[in-house]
Amino acid sequence: MPLWEDVLRPIDLYCERTDFSWWAEPLGFTSNLGFFVAAYVMWQLAGRQSERALKRILQRLAFLALAIAIGSSLFHGHPNMLTKLADVIPIASFAVAFLWFYSEQRRREGAEIKPLIAPSLGLLTVPPVLVLVFQKSVLFAGGQLYLGLAPTLWLLASREPQAPRARELKRAALLFACALTARTLDPHLCALFPYGTHFIWHLLNAGVIYRLGCALNAGAGPDLASHQNSL
Repeated sequence: MPLWEDVLRPIDLYCERTDFSWWAEPLGFTSNLGFFVAAYVMWQLAGRQSERALKRILQRLAFLALAIAIGSSLFHGHPNMLTKLADVIPIASFAVAFLWFYSEQRRREGAEIKPLIAPSLGLLTVPPVLVLVFQKSVLFAGGQLYLGLAPTLWLLASREPQAPRARELKRAALLFACALTARTLDPHLCALFPYGTHFIWHLLNAGVIYRLGCALNAGAGPDLASHQNSL
């Protein structure tokens, strides 16, 4: 079964890992607690929401955040192609789900979504394609697929009429840009810092998840608004 053996063969992608034991990435593994916390907080935000549709949206995003936590924990405990899929698929699913839910929320509010579709798709696809064309993937440590997310969130914020929601989108964009920087620098800093910086990617992205939940919740009510501002 060579194909199955290839799927289960251990892989080494980050500075911190020096062997293939379960606990070889202590920071990479334990920093996934941030995603568990983000999933819990997202569920709490859903519980504070009186609008049924938005409550369901936040609950679904909470489940996806939990899937990210579990998948990433599996991958950083025992990295192979199978657990890598368990890591990558929930991340991609969360990003797509958020963009879809945000678009639907704007549409229900009467906004015109079509002018945002083309530039958003361009920002999401052009940077990874350019990296592939110019064969610069090694510079981004496997994170080239995420290059367009922060600019896309900033674009949505720039076109967002509600100031609280725009503010949360900008916070999420800046956090994600910092997270992607930490992920990108990881293999280039091994000699200086053997633990690497990939764990920072986890912790900052937990904050991104929370801020995106706050963006959907913006303007939902005084109780929720005060809760968001306190965090």
